[in-house]
Amino acid sequence: MRKLSEELTKSYRILIILFTCSYIGIMIFFASYIKNVSHADITTTNGFINYETAEFEQKLKAGRTLESLFHGALDECPKIMGVSVAFIYDRKIYPENYSQSLVNIAREKDFSEDIQSRGFYEYEFLRRKIEIKDIKPIEIIIIKDMEEDREIITGIITASAVFVILTILLGIYISKKFYNRFVPALKNLQDITNNINLNNLEHKVETKNNFVEFATVISSYEDMLKRLKHQTDAQIDFVNSASHELKTPIFIISGYVGLVKRWGLDNKEILQEALDSIGEETKNMSALVSKLLFLAKDNKTEIEHKEFNISEIIESIINNFKIIYPNQKINFISKKL
Repeated sequence: MRKLSEELTKSYRILIILFTCSYIGIMIFFASYIKNVSHADITTTNGFINYETAEFEQKLKAGRTLESLFHGALDECPKIMGVSVAFIYDRKIYPENYSQSLVNIAREKDFSEDIQSRGFYEYEFLRRKIEIKDIKPIEIIIIKDMEEDREIITGIITASAVFVILTILLGIYISKKFYNRFVPALKNLQDITNNINLNNLEHKVETKNNFVEFATVISSYEDMLKRLKHQTDAQIDFVNSASHELKTPIFIISGYVGLVKRWGLDNKEILQEALDSIGEETKNMSALVSKLLFLAKDNKTEIEHKEFNISEIIESIINNFKIIYPNQKINFISKKL
């Protein structure tokens, strides 16, 4: 048998897990989106550099210097926030003021046509080289500084973590408050049930609650007590009626038995009358038992209606009582219509 509190806790844990999974999924999607944007920035810049370097050979034949070509490509390169480009040729860096630390970061990895990463959203970079006829290989470095992106992600994670913690604490408080609002009412109902007996079936269940479902249960419970009270009263009435109705034929049979003992052994007429009366009362008791069993079934609304002569019934009762109480004078005047 499971406890309601345990089921509420289990449901609450499931909600926390679902909420956490949704939160993690959103964060992964957002982080992936930022990385994709960063890759797109580097790819865009790399495409422009490819376009510019493709003309280097022709421009060199036309008399242009490599240094001027580097500066020209850098000047024409699209300005994307956080993205920087450097050419390295013959151990010289172009532009001349380019950060050596960024060059060192890129040189931690080998040449590759794929975008590479360093740290947790610190840098995304592309380090590759191009070869032009009759000159040394040219090294190209395209670096995306992701400090601002990292701060955004870190800020979102921090704010979300605080929000999740507050949500969990608030959820615990709400669940406990909800649990404490209906548990006392259930406990009160349990105490009332334990104290219910035949003497207080009319007890009214009084409990404070703010839930329609719980009020419906209380109403059904009170209706049940009313039905039990009705059935109990019916059973008590049945027992009283049965005991009352059975006494009369028993007294009559007992009276005839006494009559036989006193005079019937020597008087055949009295003996025969006693036996006939005892047989008749036995039939009456059998019929009475059948009627009582019918009444015991309860919920019977059909009533048998038939005509009978009440004077004959009264005269039969008087004759029976004269046997039981021979010294008692009973007068009855029958009015026949």
